[in-house]
Formats: sequence, C-alpha cells, structure tokens
Amino acid sequence: MDKNIFTYLIGAGASIQSIPTVAGFKGGLEDFHDNLRIKYSLADEPFSYKNFPKIAVSKKEAMDVFLADLTWLFNEIQNHSSIDTYARILYLTKNEYLLRKLKAVIDIYLTATQLFNGIDLRYETFLATILNGSATEDIELPKNIRILSWNYDFQFELACSMFFRKNTIEEIAKILQTFPNLNYENYFRDRFFIFKLNGTTSGYSSDSKQSEVNRLEFDTSKIKDNLKEDEKKHVVEFLMLCYHLFTQEGTQTTSTINYAWEDNDSNDITRNTAKQETADTNFLVVIGYSFPTFNRNVDKSILKNMKYLRKVYIQIPEKDIDGVIQRFKTIRPDVAVVPITATDEFFVPFEY
Repeated sequence: MDKNIFTYLIGAGASIQSIPTVAGFKGGLEDFHDNLRIKYSLADEPFSYKNFPKIAVSKKEAMDVFLADLTWLFNEIQNHSSIDTYARILYLTKNEYLLRKLKAVIDIYLTATQLFNGIDLRYETFLATILNGSATEDIELPKNIRILSWNYDFQFELACSMFFRKNTIEEIAKILQTFPNLNYENYFRDRFFIFKLNGTTSGYSSDSKQSEVNRLEFDTSKIKDNLKEDEKKHVVEFLMLCYHLFTQEGTQTTSTINYAWEDNDSNDITRNTAKQETADTNFLVVIGYSFPTFNRNVDKSILKNMKYLRKVYIQIPEKDIDGVIQRFKTIRPDVAVVPITATDEFFVPFEY
C-alpha cells in the first residue's frame, strides 16, 4: 500500500463528553441509580419479547434486582482505587459470579448512558473529516486508518450511523469492521478497523462461544433528544431483561465486556488481529489514553510490533501530558513524540 498508515489509540478521555472516565464512574453509577428509581419505575407484569425465551421474573422484579446490584457495585468500588482494580481482583481470585455481575452492571449502565446522552461530538467531527465521498459518490471509510480502543463504549458506531444511514449497531459494526464481532473470518484485510481491546458494551455472547458477539437491537437514530420519554422507558425495560439474562442462575448468556487481561478466545482473536493489521503503522495518534499498568503487556505487544512507526502524536490535557509521554517512552523510546494539548477535536496528523 502506497499511502501512509495511521493508527489511533483511544482511551476513556476520548468519550468524556458523553461517558464518565474511571474517576467519575462512582458518581455516574449513583446518578444512574437515582434516575432509574425516580423516573422509570416498571410495572409488576411479565416481559413480552418474542426473540427471548419466557422470563420467570416480572419487569419490576428485574428492575429491583438491578438496582440492588447497582448499589452493591457502587459500595464495593468505594473500597478500591477504581472499578478496573476491583474487576482485576475478582478475576485473580476466580470469583466468576461477581465478575460476571460487575460486567453486566457496567454494560447496562454504559448502554443506557450512551443512548440517553448521545455521542461525544468529537467523534462526529472526526468521521466528517476522514470519510471519503461526494455528492455523486458513496461514502467510504479510509483504508489507511486503524482504531485501537481501550473503551467498551459504542461511540464510533453511533456517530457512524448518521453518515451511513444504518440504524442498528450490528449493521454499523460490520461497516466499521469492529472486533470482537459475530464472524471473525469474513473481514477485509488492509481496510479500516476498530479493535476493542476490552470488548464492547451493547452485546451478548454464549459462555461456550465468547468469540461470537451478537449486538443488542437498538435504533441508533433515536438517541438523546430523539428519544421520547415512553421510548426511554422501553429501552429501560429491554435493558432490565438483558440484565436478567446476563446474571440469572445457570445462564450461558454473558455481557461482551472482556478485559484484555482475561484469558479467552475472544481476546486472543481481537489482539492477534489488531497486532497483525497495525504492524505497518507509520503514524500513531494517542487520544485520551494514559498507558495504565494493567494494559502494559498488551500495549507492548501491539506497539512494539509497529516496525515502521515514524512519529507519535499524543493528545491529552496539558496537566497530564508529561506523565503520559514518559510512560509511552518506556515502550517505544525510539520514536519521536509530538504533544497535542488542545482537546476540542480529535487530532488528525498533518501527514494525513
């Protein structure tokens, strides 16, 4: 390929206008709990979704369980430095039940938050900048950009749906070539990709086939102000059903959040494909990411494999920039780093 290859490495700061970062997670959970309890009380009647098996609990019972578990998680993370630290403790102590519950709570919280709050508008601006097309040509994603995301949100999918006029996350994930996904074999090499290194919210898989990710069905054109109050309540009902399916006794259905330090097929496929498809990167743009210790092994594996890397742009607020550059340099001391401290838009390199 003649064009330079650009890889974006995305962290929580890239979605901060829509979703709390790790530091704001506790407050976000508390606000979400209060909002659900006050505005969206559910009836004590059965669920009725034809695509799901008969559910033994009522809507109200499912909501009560979720609110109790939301309170449990909020209380637990008061005793730990972050929710990620608590998740890691549960994994190392082999507490599979609580780790499953933690992921399910996060998944429901972040899915609802994005549908109700909408997108961080910087994603929209970024896509408007890089997409190819004209009044007489179809829109195309650039073939020389790859995305490595440590976020399990679906901000890219929501932003992309506006341009491609597709209204389900499943359709958009196929266009974006998002990993993890349902079918790993049918993808195009040397194209635009998004690799979600911690898995993704708004999905579900089977314990026996974690590498096969299905996406929940939402109308992506109906977010934020386009969602009426009765539609928001319908979203809440559906998410309570999903939570019950994720956490009920004996369930084989699980959230598709997969921390990169977990050992499973889904992570292996995503990491290995990401490593392969970003190996020819010439320019790396890091946005809102601090290179935390938990992620170090995966970061090293992928970044050290970029044999043709010439320059790195790190975009992060000025107060944090020196520490982030220092941590990056422990992985790739051989590459020139350019700090970008303006964060109003996602940076696009001059070389693009």
